[in-house]
Amino acid sequence: MIKAAPLYYAAITSTFLSFTLQASPDNPNDFLNLNLEDLLNINVITASKYEEKFVDSSSNIEIFTAKQINDRGYKSIEDLLRNLAGVDLHEYSTVGEYNVTVMRGATNNNKFIILKDGIRISTPAGETNAISQNYPLYMAKRVEVLTGSAAVTYGADAFSAVINIITHDNNNLLANEDKGQISVSLGEDHYFNSHLQYSHLFGNGIYVNLGVQGHYSQELEFDKQYPELYTDTNKQYDFKNTEEFQFFADAKINEHFALGAFHSKITYSSDFVAKPFFSSFDQAITEESNTSIYTKFDYEISDNLHSNTLFTYQHFSLGNSTNFNNLFTGYERRYKYGRTARYSLNQDFTYQPSSEHLLSAGFVYDYFDVIPRGPDLPSPYDVEKKPNEQNFFYPNTELEISFFQQRDENVGVYLQDNWRIDEKWRQVTGVRYDHHTLFGDTINPRSTTIYKANQYNVFKLIYAHSFLAPPSNQAFNSFGTFTGEQNAQGQWLSTPHVPFRVPNENLKPETLQSIEFNYQHWFNDHSNIKIAPFYSEIDDVISMTADELAQQKIAGALLAETNSFKNIGQLTTYGVDITANLSMEFSKASVEYWLATSYLNGDLTEQYEVTDLPMISHFKVKTGLTVNYQDDGQRIYVISPILRWASGPHRNNLDFGSSDTRSELPSYYVIDLHGEVKFSASMSAKLTINNLLDNKHFHASVDNPTYAFDKAPQLGRLIFATLTYNF
Repeated sequence: MIKAAPLYYAAITSTFLSFTLQASPDNPNDFLNLNLEDLLNINVITASKYEEKFVDSSSNIEIFTAKQINDRGYKSIEDLLRNLAGVDLHEYSTVGEYNVTVMRGATNNNKFIILKDGIRISTPAGETNAISQNYPLYMAKRVEVLTGSAAVTYGADAFSAVINIITHDNNNLLANEDKGQISVSLGEDHYFNSHLQYSHLFGNGIYVNLGVQGHYSQELEFDKQYPELYTDTNKQYDFKNTEEFQFFADAKINEHFALGAFHSKITYSSDFVAKPFFSSFDQAITEESNTSIYTKFDYEISDNLHSNTLFTYQHFSLGNSTNFNNLFTGYERRYKYGRTARYSLNQDFTYQPSSEHLLSAGFVYDYFDVIPRGPDLPSPYDVEKKPNEQNFFYPNTELEISFFQQRDENVGVYLQDNWRIDEKWRQVTGVRYDHHTLFGDTINPRSTTIYKANQYNVFKLIYAHSFLAPPSNQAFNSFGTFTGEQNAQGQWLSTPHVPFRVPNENLKPETLQSIEFNYQHWFNDHSNIKIAPFYSEIDDVISMTADELAQQKIAGALLAETNSFKNIGQLTTYGVDITANLSMEFSKASVEYWLATSYLNGDLTEQYEVTDLPMISHFKVKTGLTVNYQDDGQRIYVISPILRWASGPHRNNLDFGSSDTRSELPSYYVIDLHGEVKFSASMSAKLTINNLLDNKHFHASVDNPTYAFDKAPQLGRLIFATLTYNF
């Protein structure tokens, strides 16, 4: 860490030095043509659910425009996460799952929510879900990333961040006009990605926007790239390629009524980080699908009162083709299944009683119907049958498998006041109350004080609470194996020394309290820096531990040892995120330099033992440069290198024999390179090289080191080309 510090501080120093350059605005595709006053008045919508000036937002928000997304080569939310300050993204890091996101120390992909135009498209009830090409960005007009708690407006799971994909509207279309885009990417090792987007404005004012994408990853050959890990040369390591499919359809019928749908599906290998002896490596897969359907009504009741009514239906499933073939299943293929349906009504109001106050309020009703991820099944779950009609038995026994079917409700109300005290001061205060039939009541306040000293300096002090509802795959998860033997009482005996996972219906929500100070300074119209120190505490952290006494949760069985998820921890984190941007415009070229860097520290207390934070790097530097050049023939050339460096990631598990220390993996850096030639307004060609220098490096592994590597090997260099046609 000490050796890496000069690189960290050099990056910050270079940023400050670069701000001495002056920029001149004139770029119709981005924010370069805006002066500082216009930049401060850009509207965002994610923090409060209504449009407000960027500078007046009650949260820490970053905006990524369509041009920035395209120029940097971002294809998905996963690409965006890799390059956000304060984020540790661990890829291919756990058996049976795809990746793990850590935001300011809060671990897992259910600690934040993903929206599209304010509609939730991430999992409906806190289920962990792969974050990859199943959340693409080809349809984005911009992306707003809210870092921090947002429970007042979004409730459960808006724990550490909200990512909102804002799509293109019909403002630039004439009646009966349409536009669209077709893009195809091909690369080495059978890499493929393609999307089609189409929008049309009908003569009667109805606007439709449609899109579809397919993705097929490169061949995953970890055994060839890391032979020192995959030492059994007699074994065939057959990792399943990652396959993804996504589509969306939106229709705005008139200024009051809109409806739409979003669907994504991803399948990927179940064998990431598994040790050679543990898995059969025969293309075992995890399959996840997620669907959101909505209708939305907007109505101006009066000049000062606005109503927004939103009905949504969400369905998430761990598909019935999900399977494992490893030590835990006796090296026989076993299947998994789980699904969640959520029906929601959100009613939001905004009311402006005076020029100084803007009130927002609302209520929500949610109904959840959940079949949690269950035991290992000898054949795929029959989705045409009810849970009690499956007729499955635990392997080696005559015990019928019982499936949980949990039905719960949640009712919530919130109120927020945005008070403009004077030209310089603003106070935003809100509170939310939720009652859930499973885990009871939660109250979550938020308070933000904003001070605009002048047009160059804005300060925000943000205090917030949030909560994370216990996911069904933790509260009701159950699986294990039996020996095939019975005791004298006729009870089937579980496998000794292999704990049986049992449910814990008494799990409580994790709760977060955070305080953050934001200082944003503009050096000129196109040079700014934001410094955001923060401190947070997460109580009732959920972890899986052994039960002191085996919990007998299965009738007719005697379970020798059990483990379950429990609220046993407290996580304390503190640090600082620094983001900076510099844009310059010349006669034939434009240059954008950006930096996202962070420092994070803290501790985790579990069962009175204080340990280092898991799955984090103390220092992270993510930086890039985008150069656009236009020749005399009006072709535009784009080159965009990105550098990511991280100090040694902490392992998830404690060092052998230690009660408080997690050793660090080696620090690493990765360089990505993206280039593009825009032949015309309608045609472009791109070349992307991920991991340009083919650096071998590791992310932290989640799983127990008895059966999984303590470090997650990462993919080497990938080269692919893209052809895009706009019509």
